[in-house]
Amino acid sequence: MKIAFAVYDDILGGGPVAHRVQMLAQGLASLNHEMLIFSPYRYQPGPLSVNLEGITLYWGACIDRQSADRLFHILRKRYLIFKTARRVLRQGVDWLILYDMGLDGLPLFLLAKQAGCRVAVDNCDINYIYTKTSLRDIYLNISQQIGHRCIAPHLDLNFVISRYIDKHLEAIAPKVPRVMVPAPVDIDKFQIREKDAQTFRDRFALQDSFIIGYFGSPHKVKGLEILLQAAGLLAKQGKKFKLLITGRTDRNPHLLRIIDEFGLRDWIVLTGFIPDEDLIAAMSAADILVEPKIEHGANWAAFPQKLAEYLAMGRPIVASAIGDITQYLQDQENALLCRAGDSHSLADALERMMQNRALREKVSLNARQTAEKYFDCRIIARQVESALLR
Repeated sequence: MKIAFAVYDDILGGGPVAHRVQMLAQGLASLNHEMLIFSPYRYQPGPLSVNLEGITLYWGACIDRQSADRLFHILRKRYLIFKTARRVLRQGVDWLILYDMGLDGLPLFLLAKQAGCRVAVDNCDINYIYTKTSLRDIYLNISQQIGHRCIAPHLDLNFVISRYIDKHLEAIAPKVPRVMVPAPVDIDKFQIREKDAQTFRDRFALQDSFIIGYFGSPHKVKGLEILLQAAGLLAKQGKKFKLLITGRTDRNPHLLRIIDEFGLRDWIVLTGFIPDEDLIAAMSAADILVEPKIEHGANWAAFPQKLAEYLAMGRPIVASAIGDITQYLQDQENALLCRAGDSHSLADALERMMQNRALREKVSLNARQTAEKYFDCRIIARQVESALLR
């Protein structure tokens, strides 16, 4: 089959969204399907069409990431993705898969139907069930609601990332088939690299430190503030560790204020943005990987792409027990679980993991086996392929 993904994020320079789409496409490409991915903007200079590991990538234009958030470019990207979709669909495509677009997906849906192409949507969140404040958030809220109500009942297939979203779509689009698609990961790529881990430790002067690693988003619902509170509790108890945080957090004034509030300057290492290869080295260097979550609808509906990568790394994991996390993680088996949004519960779990080497070794082994069983992008691709063929 010839399968195209439409996504607003740049595959080469994006975050969890880009990783998910790329892993799904990579898995399907391994089954000999012709894979295309198109998005409006490329965030690095270069050609607007490239082949990456058997996947053809298309962009509408090159632009730097910060400019893409300006109003003109926000409007322009809708035109560019429509224009690129029209060009791609003229090649003859069997399936078009839209990533969480809401009302913005309607023109692409109509284009695909006009071209005789089947359409699926990858549903990874339900943005409009959450409280919105800014005008932009209100627009996205309305767009998501209208998009779901107008498009979901007329699709050929819905991908769902969690049981929460599965039940939601069963209510609004009961006649459209659904397939469960958890977070796919390249388990050959995400593996411990001891040599790279040591190089990373040397680079950030972490040679003999016990490292707790957080590699997720700084957004409030992701729980980074709860993690900082837990780190503050451990620091007050005199625990020796370094909390390693990657991503564009080193220039975040709000985050820096929280670090100062809890007196954590000597315990925190902020790396800033690092590329994927360095990210795997950083995860390899960590003694514990942590996935904190607060009690929020976003965390019931979504499933962390980063958690699947943690599992593949085969490192000890501490995570919040919320949403579908508890579908795959069992306390004291392949992770230690804590209460969502509870800094004391998180601190207790981290302390237990820090003090118990045998537990860390057991959890590490079982974590890797969990990734191989549930999150290998090739296994997930076979499930998706079966649904597409049906």
